[in-house]
Amino acid sequence: MLLRFVSLRTLSVTAFIFCILILFTTFRLRGHLIIPNTSSSWGAPAHSPSLELEPLDQYCNTFPLSEDILVIVKTGANEIHDKLSTQLLTSLRCYKDILLFSDLEQNIGPFKVHDALKHVSNTTKAESPDFDYYRQLQEDKKNDQDISSLRRKSGSAAWNLDKYKFLHMLEETWMMKPHRKWYIFIEADTYLVRTNLLLWLERQDPSELIYYGSPTYVNGQGFAHGGSGVVLSGAALSKFAENDQGIAARYDKMLQSEAFGDYVLMKALKDKGVAFNGRWPMLQAEKPSTIPFGPGPDNGEPLLLQELYQDMVGPKVYAEREDWYNLSDDQLYRPPGVDGDRQKSREDMSALELEAHVSFEHCGRACEEQPRCFQYTYSNRECGFSYSYRLGRKRYPESGKTFIVLLLNGYDDFTLCIYSSFRPELCLPIPNSPKAAAPSVNFGWDFPVI
Repeated sequence: MLLRFVSLRTLSVTAFIFCILILFTTFRLRGHLIIPNTSSSWGAPAHSPSLELEPLDQYCNTFPLSEDILVIVKTGANEIHDKLSTQLLTSLRCYKDILLFSDLEQNIGPFKVHDALKHVSNTTKAESPDFDYYRQLQEDKKNDQDISSLRRKSGSAAWNLDKYKFLHMLEETWMMKPHRKWYIFIEADTYLVRTNLLLWLERQDPSELIYYGSPTYVNGQGFAHGGSGVVLSGAALSKFAENDQGIAARYDKMLQSEAFGDYVLMKALKDKGVAFNGRWPMLQAEKPSTIPFGPGPDNGEPLLLQELYQDMVGPKVYAEREDWYNLSDDQLYRPPGVDGDRQKSREDMSALELEAHVSFEHCGRACEEQPRCFQYTYSNRECGFSYSYRLGRKRYPESGKTFIVLLLNGYDDFTLCIYSSFRPELCLPIPNSPKAAAPSVNFGWDFPVI
């Protein structure tokens, strides 16, 4: 029996070492570098031993890295192997710098996981039954026990302990990595759409006191839902943590009677003059199966070309203008023997098209004949058609040339008829025509402006 026990133990140890080597090699091959530790008065690194990730594949290189964005992940020892590894090997490996916090200090391959509860006040640790689970974690680690087995025994203990991590995580982050422009706090199952995030943050001002998140409410007070991600500007985190060592511990007693750590986070930031601003749906807790599809900021009407016309173009439209170029050059008609681009062969021209170069009037009649011609221009025996409607720009005479344009295709009632493949012709009066008023007209254009 003893021989069998020794053989199984040897086999288990060998398998464990082999798995560790495979995990370590996998992470190393993906280009991860560990920053050396340096000591601080806290007994924790002054410069974080967090990971700098070198993006080695095409996916990460599709968007430039930002040296000023730090991603901070909050997790727990009982779930860390289930959720965090996927993040580290996929979306998080595209960020230059990350910090990991849990309720137990440990290493995951080359990744350092910091104990977010290390500096919780001793009074709170002694008074609150929430920390029974924390002490059990430390004991099991010391005795090399299987920590994941605690999940089956502990029930809600890990969740009760989680609320104490938020503020201490903020303070520790500032101690390790101060003066970044942006701090993004997420959980192990929060997915960041990296391109959207970076483009969005480029349009924000990190010198302002910014505290963004997906809003949730307790007692009528809104705060950022921690699982959806919390965005803090460098100015906001500095306002909270700089020159105020131990600030997180001052809220530990309050947390004993509150259910949600992200709610107390809001109150602590508010005490420092940092107000919450909801940014749903940019930050949200929904899965594809639970996203509410209906009225809201992400389901409103798009900006239509019709609206751009009515506000920016319509008031400037005239039935006819001289010395104006309306960009009518999709199809050009020139005298016989004069060649050029965008010109039909004479064999394919109708009788009116053959004479389109003769005069402004001839050009107009040829345009009226063609269903695709929206507007035309005439200059120096050259007639041009446009297959779309455009306002154009001023153009001064050149060597005696005069540019004459008609901003409609020659209809006697001064209407502009827009043809769409989705609808029959839709017509509206030209606003500045002497024969028409300027009503509000629905073009029937169904194309949003991108």
